[in-house]
Amino acid sequence: MRFDDLRRELARVEAALGSIEPDADTSSLVERKAVAKLQLDSVVYPVLTLPGEITSEIFLKCGEPEYLAGVPSARAAPLLLLRICRAWTSIALSTPALWTHLSTGTGYRTGDTLEPKGQGIDRWLGRASALPISLYFYGAGEMWHKYVKTLLHRQASRLGTLCLMQDFDVSTLGEPVQFPILQSLTLERTSSDGLIRTFRDTPQLREVSLPAGYSIGPRKVALPWHQLTTFSAKSVLIVDCLQVLRDCPLLRKCSLGSILEAEDRPVFPTVHRTLEELSLERGSAEILHFLDLPALRALTLKGVTLWGALFSDFLRRSSNSLRVLTYDEDASNVLSLEWFRIASRLVEVTLDTAKMDFIHTLLLELDRSAHPKFLPDLHHLELVTTHHFTIDAPVIAALQSRRPIREPVIASLEGESNAAKAEADRDITRRREREPKTATLESLGLIRLCHNYDLDWEEIGEIDWDALYILGVEGMDIYVGSDKENFLWEW
Repeated sequence: MRFDDLRRELARVEAALGSIEPDADTSSLVERKAVAKLQLDSVVYPVLTLPGEITSEIFLKCGEPEYLAGVPSARAAPLLLLRICRAWTSIALSTPALWTHLSTGTGYRTGDTLEPKGQGIDRWLGRASALPISLYFYGAGEMWHKYVKTLLHRQASRLGTLCLMQDFDVSTLGEPVQFPILQSLTLERTSSDGLIRTFRDTPQLREVSLPAGYSIGPRKVALPWHQLTTFSAKSVLIVDCLQVLRDCPLLRKCSLGSILEAEDRPVFPTVHRTLEELSLERGSAEILHFLDLPALRALTLKGVTLWGALFSDFLRRSSNSLRVLTYDEDASNVLSLEWFRIASRLVEVTLDTAKMDFIHTLLLELDRSAHPKFLPDLHHLELVTTHHFTIDAPVIAALQSRRPIREPVIASLEGESNAAKAEADRDITRRREREPKTATLESLGLIRLCHNYDLDWEEIGEIDWDALYILGVEGMDIYVGSDKENFLWEW
């Protein structure tokens, strides 16, 4: 039966039960009501017919992880899943991966009652069974810090990720603890008067983040630096950043923000032979003057003050391996084509808030017939600006010289033999082998930002929309519009 039919059947049965004589036999009506209600429930809640394994996987996709969502809420997963029905409660409680992340704290209050909170934490972590757990703690207060210390000692063998943040006094954690599987450690807005030894014995530690280096810098934390592969920090002296690189020979990713200058500068550059990704955000980029990164593949610069000669020298030391450049222009910086001539092997370039005159010059330089050695391997280009774009005939010609080469579509003739089809395939293969092996521009993004109102397509700039549309049809993935909408495919 359909949903409406079941509702009508249930209404008829209930009406009949309400009007029947007290001494009459109601067993058949009761049975009809039970059957109708069961069928109706199966229609209203079809998800209940799914196998438990599939429902469990769906639960794992419900909402953000707890460490992103804040303190666990009864109105969000996974706690909400316990309040729907007995079947869902059973599935949620038997899905350990739902309970591996926990974020909790006290805020700035010091008089919280910790016993119920502690019982709740233990019950939560118990549901994670034997899986590694991730804990995110914040808060102030001596009693809270003592409880966290006790909990960390008790759960040390299961901890895979630990984040201590918001006025947490790390010095209360005491002497070294064995964390056999801890891989990621974050000390955010925490403090300590002396050297932190708690995390010294962490044989699996690979990622460390110190987002508030001015309160806890690298020199304040005893760690197995030699085994780290990822490091991030903010507000740290240049000399301390360089020391981290020297102490971490296996480092692959490094993110530094608001680097502080120091009077004692090194004489020779620090050479790091395994670092593949470097990100600098805000402040000075002077540290590049002291770096030699022969394995660097991706460089991100956001809001940093940059000097042309300094950056050019750095690129000369690292350009052989550099493939990805993301650059958010600082108002005091002036972009230079010379940078791209030095870093000629770039595959992906993103320029944010670049000036329009430079964007136009860069696009013209892409003309392969006029400048064959300029970024010959470029596959992806994204240009973001607050100004109008100018995409005129010379720019279109430059982009056409980089368009993807598509195989011709050969229509199959009715009755064509298999031998003829095979010969056509071989002909395509032979022509493909004869074609020059030149990289093509696979994707192009032209985005105009406007924070005050939503832009219309006419406000993007002076653009040859027809020519760009043809390039898109021919195989280039093109986005032209605002940060919210691609206007090209409405053309």
